[in-house]
Amino acid sequence: MDRPPTIVLLRHAQSQSNVETAYTGQHDLDASPQSPLSNVGVAQSYELAAAVRDLGPTIVLSSPFTRAQQTMQSFRIDRIVNEWREYDATQERWDAFTARVKEALDAVQAEIQGGVYFIVTHSLVISVALEWIVCGYASSNVNETMFLSGNAAATVIQRSSPVGTRAGGWRVLAFNALGGIERQYVTGTGAPTALIARPDEL
Repeated sequence: MDRPPTIVLLRHAQSQSNVETAYTGQHDLDASPQSPLSNVGVAQSYELAAAVRDLGPTIVLSSPFTRAQQTMQSFRIDRIVNEWREYDATQERWDAFTARVKEALDAVQAEIQGGVYFIVTHSLVISVALEWIVCGYASSNVNETMFLSGNAAATVIQRSSPVGTRAGGWRVLAFNALGGIERQYVTGTGAPTALIARPDEL
């Protein structure tokens, strides 16, 4: 049986700026487009690629930020999509950001008719996308975000019912799964996620 349309949201691997903010104790939010992967991040990118490769991506989309594109170095990137960039409080209001993420998510959900889309993006983007899917609304400010992803983590959503039903017919199968071995629960559902390393479960 063919797998239903599936979207895999991938947070980029550790960037150099992630390391620097960890040392300074600042919030792990890096709006710098040019921050490259750290040495640890390069290793994480290969581990992530090995964990998700068997999902067989049909299309790979990436944020324009350097660290996102470097994370996908093991795959061919089909499109760079500016709407999947990270939030920058100096350039964008929070409500405009959450609306941008919804528009980007809606566009992919409308486009995908089958197969698997990989989207490599950023922590706050993934959090807001999940809020739209799970809750039907986005948090009112950056401090209220509900789903924060670790570096090189995968979140899987899949169409489960016809478009027009609750949450547009999409469900969250896995959240913040690292390296295909971490099983977590989706907030508010009480249901265990699927293992990323087991594409036959999807």
